[in-house]
Amino acid sequence: MNPFWQTDNITLYCGHVLDVLQALQAESVHSIITSPPYWALRDYALPPVEWTAVSYVPIVGLPEINVPAWRGSFGLEPIPEMFIGHLVLIWRELHRVLRADGTCWLNLGDTYSQDTKWGGKSSHKNAHSCAGGYATARNLRTQTRLKSKNLCAIPWRVALALQADGWYLRSAPPWIKPNCQPESVTDRATTAHEYWFQFSKSKRYYWDPTAVRVQSGNGWHGGTFTNERKQQTQPGLGHGPRNERPGRNRRTSDTWNESLDARIADYRAYLAHLEHIRDHGGLLLDEVGDPLGLMFSTRGYKGTHFATFNGALIEPMIKASTSGRGCCPQCGAPWERVTDREFIPQPDVSVAKGIKGNSSQKPMDQSSNWDGFPRGTVAITTIGFRPTCACYDHLYRALPQAHSPRKRHQRQISGNWWKRARRHPGLSDWPVEPCIVLDPFAGAGTTGLECIRLGRRVVLIDLSEEYCRDHIVPRLSAPIQPILF
Repeated sequence: MNPFWQTDNITLYCGHVLDVLQALQAESVHSIITSPPYWALRDYALPPVEWTAVSYVPIVGLPEINVPAWRGSFGLEPIPEMFIGHLVLIWRELHRVLRADGTCWLNLGDTYSQDTKWGGKSSHKNAHSCAGGYATARNLRTQTRLKSKNLCAIPWRVALALQADGWYLRSAPPWIKPNCQPESVTDRATTAHEYWFQFSKSKRYYWDPTAVRVQSGNGWHGGTFTNERKQQTQPGLGHGPRNERPGRNRRTSDTWNESLDARIADYRAYLAHLEHIRDHGGLLLDEVGDPLGLMFSTRGYKGTHFATFNGALIEPMIKASTSGRGCCPQCGAPWERVTDREFIPQPDVSVAKGIKGNSSQKPMDQSSNWDGFPRGTVAITTIGFRPTCACYDHLYRALPQAHSPRKRHQRQISGNWWKRARRHPGLSDWPVEPCIVLDPFAGAGTTGLECIRLGRRVVLIDLSEEYCRDHIVPRLSAPIQPILF
């Protein structure tokens, strides 16, 4: 299939997602990040397409559900089981296209069963459904077999069906929306969050936690956000280092014996963190530093697409699931990060058990250690990247010989010394290619925008020629400032 538009790092296809995926090479993408249309919420005025019959298991251990063939627009299926079946059908092709060491991120919103109301049109309020018009669409929605006002639980039903279909469901971090759309309801809480589901094909897959890790400053010892009892804070806790006041652990210390000034400083620092998350988004933490969820406000879009998400939301997903250094040009294996780890003990505890340390450090005892190890933090420093395949073995063999005669003799005897050299970072001039991210429901092209900014290649698919021509191509054609890894 010929691309609708293509550059060195961007490939855009316009067509039915199943037709395009079937034309892609197997195990050719490193990560999938997408947000398909939600069920029974919007009519994007797209032409109807043919869907083949599909059978799937809704939950492991339950009997199969058989979905007949259907002609219509994705997201406007008459029953939720058909919508889930079509997603399973798409994800089976994504399973073939995704590499064995790749991951898939899926965002889905939920909907409520309503027998007499149809709303949420994306073009105008009374837009006709491509499935047969306003009245037909309204009647189709009554086939949920749920009482009115029930939450359909579509995202989790999809996640469980994909899990039963062979995917590994690894995590489901919530996306908290501070500026969520108000709802005119008075008998339930407003829905202010959605889920991002992380799937994988294998038990072992590429994952770079250091790329998105919340870095430690002078040591993370609980929930204190100050340094040396001063009100010096790092408000961007979701994006940068955290400087702590040494010598205090909220989980083990007696807070009643601490000074009131120190507690006021702690609360001011946590308030600064909340203000930073409110203004810029990031990883929301509680008062003791544990993560609560991804908090990113939705952002408006000047175009006519009504379901764009914040680009900063998917930045950590791209960084963690694809290598910032790139991949092997021959086999596509990603390079992995090589780090140096240094343990930093808690400042007020001596590392020697029962021995009092310098600067009035108390000896380590049961209250100041964890499973026999002193409390503290681990400082992680990146020293480079190394390939994960054997395609670079000839380059490792060409590395300079050891200076020591004894080591040179050992290398000559063993003959495979270069295999041990794989543990070391590769050189900067070794050939690499950017990793590939796929978005089968491109929409306005936000995923492609973030991928180019982070130095990845991207493959985009969308059924609407209007969106491809008037939104994706202009947005990705504009100059984008890349971020170096």
